[in-house]
Amino acid sequence: MLELGPPFDEYEFTSIPVESYPVQVGEHVNLYRVHKLASISSWTQVYVVKFGKLLGVIHLDSSLTKLRKEEPPIHFS
Repeated sequence: MLELGPPFDEYEFTSIPVESYPVQVGEHVNLYRVHKLASISSWTQVYVVKFGKLLGVIHLDSSLTKLRKEEPPIHFS
């Protein structure tokens, strides 16, 4: 049997994994936490998995690029 794509784990993540590759999360994980951790770790894609089956892919390229281009706010004294 030929399967395309990365090897997906047989179980569902209920929290954000830190050491799994490819980066996988369960369908009920808070997307705000996923985006925050993705921006810290420079992840460009996160796979949404349920019981070893791929449900979807979250692409973070554009939002991470925007975060990198933002300049720090200017404070006037």
